[in-house]
Amino acid sequence: MVRTCPNCGSTEIDEDAARGDATCTGCGTVLEESIVVTENQFQERAGGSGHTLVGQFVSAERAAANNFNGMGSQESREVTYAKGKKVIDELSSQLRINSHCLNTAFNFFKMCVQRNLTRGRNRSSVVAVCLYITCRLENTAHLLLDFSDVTQINVFDLGRNLNFISRSLRINLPATDPCLYIMRFACVLDFGEKQKEVVNLATRLVQRMKRDWMSTGRRPTGICGAALLIAARSLNFNRSIGDIVRVVHISESVIRKRLDEFSQTPSGSLTIDEFSTVDLEHSEDPPAYRDARRRAREDQLRKEAEQAESMADQLGVLEADVEAALEKKRKEKFSKSPFAKLVSEDLGLEKGGDEMVRTEILNTVFKAAEDEPS
Repeated sequence: MVRTCPNCGSTEIDEDAARGDATCTGCGTVLEESIVVTENQFQERAGGSGHTLVGQFVSAERAAANNFNGMGSQESREVTYAKGKKVIDELSSQLRINSHCLNTAFNFFKMCVQRNLTRGRNRSSVVAVCLYITCRLENTAHLLLDFSDVTQINVFDLGRNLNFISRSLRINLPATDPCLYIMRFACVLDFGEKQKEVVNLATRLVQRMKRDWMSTGRRPTGICGAALLIAARSLNFNRSIGDIVRVVHISESVIRKRLDEFSQTPSGSLTIDEFSTVDLEHSEDPPAYRDARRRAREDQLRKEAEQAESMADQLGVLEADVEAALEKKRKEKFSKSPFAKLVSEDLGLEKGGDEMVRTEILNTVFKAAEDEPS
């Protein structure tokens, strides 16, 4: 009897004894899995109490064959899957991650095991990275620092494993939106009845910072912390930078730098009422680009000042040479003038006199003539 596919009716069925499955080549439907191979035997049990099947089958999630020898044995990879699933459940219960993220993270963990990415790495670290990748893809308000606190693993080690696993699995992680953490941090800061107003204003500030290229390449917690500080002080809440630092887990210098960058934008010069009603269409250049232009302008001004100073020194030397040449030229011209000849004749120096004495007397007369007001 010819075997047909119940899905498409095709008779081309591919049975692979090595994999232990039967697949329709027409539509790709898997008809059977874990088929017992033909090389099987039955052996009689001791005492004639029955027979035992001796053979092999390949499961869908197993890399090697299991033997039917009357004793159930579980493969080491399945044990790894079970332990990883247990760690995923524990971490998700502590961090309150939904079940959809759990299934996705478990699939990532199985991919890591199948590609031998777990060798030489702590299982908890790999599981935490898989959960964090899932949270990034699902846009949940979880930080890598949260997984570090729960697993007691250094956050930099988790970051290195995150980069390695994401590159190995070719997962392009999306940029984190700072707006995801505003409500979470606002609840910790306890703004009371005005919490909604603070959250709305902080969200608007973050969106303005994103339009001004302040969030690109920056930690989202720094942007979120700066926006919450501005919103809190705008609504008359006494919140210091230290309070924000303890909540968002970022350094004080980062918060101050974000505040300084925002103050240099046109939106930073608006009042709260103007900022709430006016939406500037112009987007500022990135802060790094502005700093680069400012440094280039300062370097250009410094070079121009150095060139001007050098040219001033050269011009001073040139002026001294020109003045000396002009002075010499005027003296020579005066010595040949009729007045100089008349003075020489009156003093008896025109003929037979000492030339040095004559020159000195003429210079004195020339200087006196120059100093005399016209």
